[in-house]
Amino acid sequence: MAVVAVLVIAASLAAAPALFHKPGTSGAPPADGGGIPATGTIWFGSSFDATSNLLLGRADSLPLGKQVAIVAHLNRAATGELVEMQLDVGGTPATLPGGEVIAGARLIGEVLPATAIYQAGTLTVRVVDAGGSLLAIGTVTILP
Repeated sequence: MAVVAVLVIAASLAAAPALFHKPGTSGAPPADGGGIPATGTIWFGSSFDATSNLLLGRADSLPLGKQVAIVAHLNRAATGELVEMQLDVGGTPATLPGGEVIAGARLIGEVLPATAIYQAGTLTVRVVDAGGSLLAIGTVTILP
């Protein structure tokens, strides 16, 4: 039996002026297994450093009811365009409000608050540009 999860975007996210943060320049990833994902991929964890965009507490599964940090390594440098995060849990898609990525940026990060996901399942996140081209993708299991 497949677990179907429903995703709700919190009102506070819709009001956020910009979802994406300045690209980091830090070198070594933290010792807890976090850091910077491979090109074109998204990693998930407990938080991220908004200055360097290094992911902290990297995990393949996270508990329901906790915030989910996302760090995406774009497959090309941003040109200053608008991008959006598309989320899909068990076939139920949702889109986070778009943000403009700084020209030249390769890393973006965001934190979904605990209220954004209210059911367990496999969460797939895609970052796409304004034309719908995939820039990065990743999945994480949300545990009950």
